[in-house]
Amino acid sequence: MHGVSIGMMIDSDQVYLAALRRSMRDIRLAGHMHRSLSPEASPADRLARAEDLLEVFREKTGIRDAEFHIGIPGEGILCREIVLPTAAKENLSGVLGYQMEKIIPMASEDIFYAHEILTEDRAEGVIRVLLGIGRKDVLTPYQDLARRIWGGASGIHVKPAADIMLLAEAGLRDADEWKERAAHLLSSHGGAETLEESPDAAPSSALDPVSALLSSYGLPLDDILPFAPACGLALMGLRPCGPRLNFLPAAWRRRPSRLPLAVLAVLLLLLTLSAVLAVGGWWHHRNRMADLRAGEVNRLAAEALHADKLRRRVEDGTARLKEMAGFGVSGIPALDLLRELTRQIPENAWVTELHITEAMGRITGEAENAADLIGLLEDSPLMKQVVFTSAITRTREGKERFSIRFEPERPDISGQGKDGGHAPDAGNPSPASEENP
Repeated sequence: MHGVSIGMMIDSDQVYLAALRRSMRDIRLAGHMHRSLSPEASPADRLARAEDLLEVFREKTGIRDAEFHIGIPGEGILCREIVLPTAAKENLSGVLGYQMEKIIPMASEDIFYAHEILTEDRAEGVIRVLLGIGRKDVLTPYQDLARRIWGGASGIHVKPAADIMLLAEAGLRDADEWKERAAHLLSSHGGAETLEESPDAAPSSALDPVSALLSSYGLPLDDILPFAPACGLALMGLRPCGPRLNFLPAAWRRRPSRLPLAVLAVLLLLLTLSAVLAVGGWWHHRNRMADLRAGEVNRLAAEALHADKLRRRVEDGTARLKEMAGFGVSGIPALDLLRELTRQIPENAWVTELHITEAMGRITGEAENAADLIGLLEDSPLMKQVVFTSAITRTREGKERFSIRFEPERPDISGQGKDGGHAPDAGNPSPASEENP
């Protein structure tokens, strides 16, 4: 149902328009207007003036889309209550069409009828049906109007049906009790009379709550009585209650707007997309953090592997140093022998190969003057028997290639050198050497 509904009551000399707007809390009057009609005018002229008034009303209120119900006088409309077997409920329209000539002495092609089930007595196996019958020449102009205006109206009803809606909305009826009174109101006088004209149909005290109801909508007190039917018609678009006998064929009625469903679908789509984006963002962040953690773990693992390699290299180097420190030739530590060779060999000579065993050592290399190396090495307190193992050869660069063998000699701990004298201290030469260079 729409949030705005308009009722148009067309009498023989007046047309009344009332629009009601439903909010979350209540129903309020959105606008009302009326126009006098000439009783002598043809039905077509009166409906044309009613249609013009509707356009003026539309401009004044700014309403562009609304449920629309039309009320018509009861002349030419016959309302009757009939009782049928429950089995007729399955094909009620067909059964009523077959029974129509028994109810009214008119050809079926000259009438239009509407019906509504009032009650169903399962124990008795019968249904009570309210039947409304109208002449087509009376109803056709109103049906044409209903199809033209605002994309189509939702219904055409007799005036008492509007009173029924007001009574129901005012809370004056128990569902079963007032359905009975509503049926009596519609059928007892051929549908022509209204609530205030039919004291047998409803208590006179009903008017006070109805007036209070319309006043709560915002309708001025002076306009309550003339605009009551139009307000009752407007309520038909906001409240699904009460028998209403709709004389507008179902195929011609206004189709429910799909805009709310479309808006709901869009909102659901947006909500779904928001949820997908939120979950997707969370999932992306989770995967990104997992990738960062995995990358950090891989980096730390690579650093740990590199550190382990360095540790093994340090351990290997330390072991080799320890091995070299423990290795000796004739009791001379190998590191001391290497240090002595480095000190004795001049800078213009270099060793390309060093071979040391327990009994001897051999060096191979190149020098500017290889013969000088014999004397230099023999001067060392750690070497003796220094000799060439092969002939000296000359390289293309003019260097002399040599191969020298020596025997390691333990240092004299008594302080005497190779000639019986005191062994000179490399760091502190003897006075004799200083006086006789």
